[in-house]
Parts: sequence; C-alpha cells; structure tokens
Amino acid sequence: FDMKKVYQPWHTEYENGSVTITSRRKFISLEDLELVWKLECNGKTVASGRVSLDILPGESKTFRLFDPAIAVGDGFLTLSFVNLKDSPLIAAGFEQGFDQFRVSTAAAKPVSAGRIPTITEDGRYIRVQVGETVYSYDKSYGRIFSISANGKEMLASPIGLCIYRPMLYNDKTPFFKTHLWFHAAFQKTFRVESHVDKNGTVVISAQIGFGAPSAPTLIRGTASWHFTPDGSANFAFEGNWREKVDKLPKIGLEFMMPEGFEQVQYYGHGPFEAYIDRHRSSKVGHYRTTVTDMYEPYVKPQECSSHYGTLWATVADETGHGLLFAPYGEGSQLCFKALHYTNLQIDETAHSWELEPLKETVVSLDYRYNALSGTDRIASKTPQYYLNEKTLKFGFRIKPVQMGAIDPFDEIYK
Repeated sequence: FDMKKVYQPWHTEYENGSVTITSRRKFISLEDLELVWKLECNGKTVASGRVSLDILPGESKTFRLFDPAIAVGDGFLTLSFVNLKDSPLIAAGFEQGFDQFRVSTAAAKPVSAGRIPTITEDGRYIRVQVGETVYSYDKSYGRIFSISANGKEMLASPIGLCIYRPMLYNDKTPFFKTHLWFHAAFQKTFRVESHVDKNGTVVISAQIGFGAPSAPTLIRGTASWHFTPDGSANFAFEGNWREKVDKLPKIGLEFMMPEGFEQVQYYGHGPFEAYIDRHRSSKVGHYRTTVTDMYEPYVKPQECSSHYGTLWATVADETGHGLLFAPYGEGSQLCFKALHYTNLQIDETAHSWELEPLKETVVSLDYRYNALSGTDRIASKTPQYYLNEKTLKFGFRIKPVQMGAIDPFDEIYK
C-alpha cells in the first residue's frame, strides 16, 4: 500500500473548496482516470461528485468542488482516482490511488451541567461518583483500578502509563534488543493530592516517576485525572525524561477490559494499521471491526495494529455498553489499538499461530510512537517522526457510553 501511494502519477493541492491536480506523467494524459470525491463532516457525507481529468503530461488544472462554508465540524475531503474503462490488467472503477485533506476542525464545546461529581476518600482509596458511574483510584499506585457504569465493571486491570512496545523487524540496534523498556516501565508514586475546582470537577494529581527497580528514574512528571460533570475521566500528563535517554519507544496508557468487550469502532486512519511514519496509504474514516480482527498477523509477531491520528474510538460489548476514548488537551493526539494479546506475549512468541488470545481486551491509548523505520540514518532526515521531545504533555478522555444513544463527535469536544 505504501509503494502504491508513492507511485501515484499526480499531485494534488487543496484550498478553500478547490483542488489543483498536477499530472506527474511524462507522455500520456490523465484522461483514463476519473476523480471521485466526497466531503465528510463528523463522519457524514455532505457533498460528493465526479470530475473528468483531461490533464496533459506535466500540466495542472484547478477544479471548484464545493463551498467551504458547508464544511462544519471535523471535515475530511477524500479524492479517489479511479479507472474509467476496463484494461487488460485493471477493471473499470479500480482505485489507482487517493489523496485526503482535513478541511475543517470542530470547536470545543462547554461541558454540560450534568451531575456534580462526589468524592469519597477512605485511607488508600479515592472513589469519585458521577451519576451511575463510579471511578476508583488507588493512591498507593497512582492509578484508576475500577470503572463501574450502571453496575457493570469496565476494567480488568488498572490504567497505567506504558513506554514498552514489542520489537519490530527493523529494530536492529541495542536500543530495542533487550527488555530494557519493559523493566523500566515501573511506576513510582511519590505524592497524591485531590481537590474540587470551581467548576465542580474533581481533580486527582500524582507526582510519579518511571524507572527500573534500584535504577535512576527515567521519567518524572505529574499524572492527573479530571472527573467532570458529564461523566468523563480526563487524563493529563506533564513531565520530562533524563537527558541521557535520547528517545522512547512510545508513551501512552494501557489497561485491560473484561471478557465480552469485543466490538470496536474508531474514526481515524484505517482499515489497516497506521503509524506516524506509515499512515499516508490509509484513509481517515469511520471503521467498525472486532478486537479479534484488529490483530495484524505477521509471520513473526511484532508491534502492530495501532491506528495513528484517531479522533475517537470505542470498545463495547454486544449491547453497545463500553468506553469512549479521545485525545484530551491542546496538542494531544491518539494512536489507538485493542487486542487479545499483551505486548509481552507478542514479543516472546515466535509465530503468530502460536499466540494464545486472552479472553480480556488489551487497550492501548498512545500519544506518540517512535518511528518504525528505526535506523539513525533515517532519523537524521526525518526527525519529526521520532519520539525525542524531552518535555511531554498529553492527555486522553475516557467515558462510559451506550453506543447508539450518543454521537461520539458531540462527546469528544466537551
């Protein structure tokens, strides 16, 4: 898919409802292709059309597609270039390639009044209740260990920070050759504080560190949970890592959900896996799948199945009862995946057919991945793909929902 994207014989530019298409062909025109376009706002098609492409080699043409005023909310313009006629190798209608542009972004909405969260502290534990949702927080470990919504438990393990991912074929350096990052991913909690702000939001903040036992702390920072009247638990992390560490494999949250949470929806790059340096051949869209089908079966199990640039995602049971995930805070982003395997299982298994799926669902909400390309030579030319920012600031929104009763696009900007 990546090579197909590179070979596209055209270049496109978007501006204010118009696209300019430049032919990269040297000898023949683009008249054998047709442009099929659609504008989607908040996941719904609001405009579409077809355009003939009689563009000579090396030349450009501009086409007016729509009035930009109709792009309200999160708007994505998808341009598909398809074959007009059958050919010996390609049937009519085959998509030779595509381009996609984000043409508008939804504005943040004020949080609805809802129900004021109540906080109860009992020695080691803090419980926050918002309506029928109860969050339980362990002060000793600085983590949420239970989310109960309408009497149904949503977690099978605590929600914790994670910097470890399985090895890739490209991981040829000592940086990834050991379980260094697995052993370094032990959270140390130094201090926990809680208060209620003027908006009625309950805030629990923990001063934490990451590092292997009997070793210098690798990462230090503040991990906060903000429990809002709409029932969301919003995670925010701000910190930095040691100067001697030049990059991290990834950073984000990881936890398990109980058996039965199998149904997945997400709005982001798909339908196959997408990463920061390998996402241009995937389309942003609304995808429905299952946890089982999300796994990418490489011959040798490796890091896989994440979806870069996810606006929102849900993992639910057969009734639609589950959790909604989204980025939280300015500049944050979400790389999402849900599997029936842990990172350590994937790393320690020789062949995909030998993997034994868990009944539980392992959810990963990641802010950034280090580039999959891995080598220092490539890193020097594409530094933007590498997780080497010494100061980290990111967050995620988690909220119990009933799919079918809510619009995720209405929820993620509250």
